[in-house]
Amino acid sequence: NPYIKYSGKIGERTSMSIDGDYLYFDGNYPFILTNGKYKTEEKRINSDVSSWHTEANLFHSFSDGSDLKMKGYYYQSYRGLPGAIVLYNPESDERLWDKNAFLQAQYKKDFSEKWSIQAQGKYNYSWNKYKDEGAEYADGYIIDRYTQNEYYTSVSALYTPLNGLHLSAAQDFAVNTLHSNMPECAFPVRFTSLSAIRARYEIRRFKFDASLLNTFITESVEYGEQPDNLKRLSPSASISYKPIDSESLFLRAMYKSTFRTPTFNDLYYYRMGNRNLKPEKAQEYNIGITWMKQNIGSVIDYLSFTADAYYNSVKDKIVAFPTTYIWKMQNYGKASIKGVDITGAASITPHEGYTLSLSAGYTYQRAIDITDPDAKNYKHQLPYTPKHNGNISASLETPWITLGYSIIAVGKRYYKAQNIPDNEIESYTDHTLSLSRTFNIKECKLRLQGDIVNLTDSQYDVIKYYPMPGRSWRITASSNF
Repeated sequence: NPYIKYSGKIGERTSMSIDGDYLYFDGNYPFILTNGKYKTEEKRINSDVSSWHTEANLFHSFSDGSDLKMKGYYYQSYRGLPGAIVLYNPESDERLWDKNAFLQAQYKKDFSEKWSIQAQGKYNYSWNKYKDEGAEYADGYIIDRYTQNEYYTSVSALYTPLNGLHLSAAQDFAVNTLHSNMPECAFPVRFTSLSAIRARYEIRRFKFDASLLNTFITESVEYGEQPDNLKRLSPSASISYKPIDSESLFLRAMYKSTFRTPTFNDLYYYRMGNRNLKPEKAQEYNIGITWMKQNIGSVIDYLSFTADAYYNSVKDKIVAFPTTYIWKMQNYGKASIKGVDITGAASITPHEGYTLSLSAGYTYQRAIDITDPDAKNYKHQLPYTPKHNGNISASLETPWITLGYSIIAVGKRYYKAQNIPDNEIESYTDHTLSLSRTFNIKECKLRLQGDIVNLTDSQYDVIKYYPMPGRSWRITASSNF
């Protein structure tokens, strides 16, 4: 996976950067297949990846104080799609080609201390080609092609009439199109308007935010039933309170109404798409606390802690639901999501030249289906949603070498709607060990790093019947000059 980047100034007010990388991965990793009391060593096939990407950035400051940013981006990949391991059958003949390119520009100007504007535009192009071979097709294979275009523009203004009071308004427009060689393609054209107003007020230890977003979407199709126009007002509000002036302690509360419309992929892609999808609507509530302390004694550089409790009431939640052979988009009528997120971090310098960095995070999430009280899966956890997951990482930096260790832990999940033992996916932990050292050679900084990923060689599935790699190693060398 080679990567290269160049950046520098090309004028008194202009700078640029350009970078690119290439990735090749054969994907033929071994895994242990467990079937009852029997275990066999198998090898994953058709999971190779070949991809490359490049992008260029241009930054220019005008003499009147305004700024212009431009970016050009291109990515393409060719990969195999490994199949589900069912009944000892690892075969898969599915292949996927992807291309994505976009151009975007952003202009910002401050007219005074009270007024500023920002305008941006973007054109995005994406192309996919899918091929599958098999006797079930009349020609022995099938090829799907999809092309999407997006034209997007946005204008926003910020007004600060008083110290601590900020008012803003924004208007976005987007046009999306989809073309495909599939006979079922609807050839949709979508027009999206997003209008938003926002206010922020800061006084003493309080900070208030409020916004209102209006979404209007109209969509036309050449074939099939015409989708309804979509209209939605989505308010949000938040408050932050700092109870002690001398402490970086903040108490937070937030309410937000969200409205997520299905994408063209969700609606119109053959096999996985579902034209009957409804927009996802949610009411989100959050309370939290943030605390940070720096320079505690002579050893502790900083400590930080965050805790959030949230409740989301979701209607028509859009879910990519994997079956044995394909993924399918669908709505969950009503879902109740309650959770807690906790994070902590610390930096300790026990001796000059030695720094120990620690971080940890834990999430508890109870996401249940409450659509139908008479259903067998009523109040069962949503598929592929663990109740418990967390991470721990530690890094010790010394004058000679940096040692890192991290653990990711994910609790049990269910791959179907009913939470019964037959549908359970076992929990897993993934350990990574790393060693690195940086060498200064004249004007060049050379960094070498080695990683052992999945140190304990844990055999696990993220998606049922799709085994993940066991233990592997990686060596990285980077040079900056």
